[in-house]
Amino acid sequence: MANIISFLIWRVTVYSYGLFSFFLYLGLGLRSGTFFSKPTEQEQNEFLLARDKYWNLSRTVFDLHHRFLVLRNGLKLHYLTNIATLDPSAPQNKNLVIFLHGFPDTCLTWRYVTESPSLRQNTTLVAVDLPGFGGSDSLPRYGATEVMESLTEFIVAMREKYLRVDDNDSGQEESQVNKVLIVGHDWGCVLSYRLAAEAPSLADRFILTNGPHPQLALSNKDRILTASKKMMMTFLHAPLTNYHCFPKVLDEMKPLAYQILLFGYIAALQLPKVMVKYLGCGGNHSFIRGALKAEHGKDTTAFNPPHSLAMTMGPGQAECRTTTDHGKPERYGESVFGRAKESDEWFVSSTAYYRDGAAFDKWEKSIHTVAALHNIAVDNEACMKNRHSRKRRQSSASSTLFSDICASSLKAPATIIWGKRDQACTQPICLNGIGDYLARDSQVLMLPNTGHWTPIEKASRESLKRILEKFVQNGDLQKEDLQEAVRMAYPNAFVSIDK
Repeated sequence: MANIISFLIWRVTVYSYGLFSFFLYLGLGLRSGTFFSKPTEQEQNEFLLARDKYWNLSRTVFDLHHRFLVLRNGLKLHYLTNIATLDPSAPQNKNLVIFLHGFPDTCLTWRYVTESPSLRQNTTLVAVDLPGFGGSDSLPRYGATEVMESLTEFIVAMREKYLRVDDNDSGQEESQVNKVLIVGHDWGCVLSYRLAAEAPSLADRFILTNGPHPQLALSNKDRILTASKKMMMTFLHAPLTNYHCFPKVLDEMKPLAYQILLFGYIAALQLPKVMVKYLGCGGNHSFIRGALKAEHGKDTTAFNPPHSLAMTMGPGQAECRTTTDHGKPERYGESVFGRAKESDEWFVSSTAYYRDGAAFDKWEKSIHTVAALHNIAVDNEACMKNRHSRKRRQSSASSTLFSDICASSLKAPATIIWGKRDQACTQPICLNGIGDYLARDSQVLMLPNTGHWTPIEKASRESLKRILEKFVQNGDLQKEDLQEAVRMAYPNAFVSIDK
């Protein structure tokens, strides 16, 4: 009975705060003047042209090619790659970099990073639309198992398609072994944290930008509440003697209260679907416009509403009728066409991650996933032995296949790049204490002047680009590599953790 009462109190609290946040965001839209404004005919035409530019399958976008992968369950995932054609008989002597975007973005959020000529020449680049975003099919439900299974199957398929090892027929001591790098931002970062903890064999390194580690955030929340409760009990026991404890309670609670305020939109997304739709698409998309404008930081001149909305909302009905320019013609999936017909369905689909437990629920791995991860782990061990490597990972990735979700420490090297002016995730809740979760050979790079959207803001995206180039050049990342990579683009960046 007590559990039921606690659950009801929790639901009422979330619902009440969601209503407060809902009307708060509507008020901010009214204040900005965008809520009642209607797009001009020129803006509408520009939006349609931008949609065709970014999502027409018959042409390239930012010199990247549209491709699809159909999963075992029939889900069709859309991705962009710099590889126009692939000769199955020829080994690919390139590292593989897979990009995972966040909300409310799509694979196009990586457009500035993937423009690097060095990366284009020496790396296979893959930027995927997460299920329910952009040109990828929608899932019936966005729980941890559904999302993580789809994402893992995609990454495994990309490894099989683009990552190969040269046979050592030349008599050389070592064969060419290419590396895999997974780069995640926002939701892509959250999911990458889970991959690094529960399926670490998928990548040689994870680069994680401005997204919370779910268990770390909960731990910091619990720590603050416990400390505040103890000080409050001390104050209540003897208010006159322990009067100094009350201000300390307020100081202790400030970081948590501020983070809850910033996460108000998550509470609003728990409201009935009709209200969620209106939040995202009502008032001339004022909520989304505000988020897209914030992506560019202080460089507001780079914000073009029609183009930003076109990149975020995904293909329209006209684009869904186009086909790819390579091999067998392919179209977008049926659910993508369904989202294109209903102008607000894209928002409901992309925000379901917040409602269905993708971050915290247990990932029930399928037998296919377990087998694939085991095979990769075995291959990784074989490569290590063949190369007589002296530097081995902290633990075998295969040993974590059946681990519980509570074992949320990362089992693969990670480089965290954190914009200290994040408008959504605060450092005290979402980053402090991350060193306890990191594997060996991991670092945390702090960017003092950057906000939440590290792949978009000018200085941070240039730094991220150079870090990737350094990884491709050296095959790994150390503290010295990070400092050298960002020195010119971001002179006041610093490494706060180096394990």
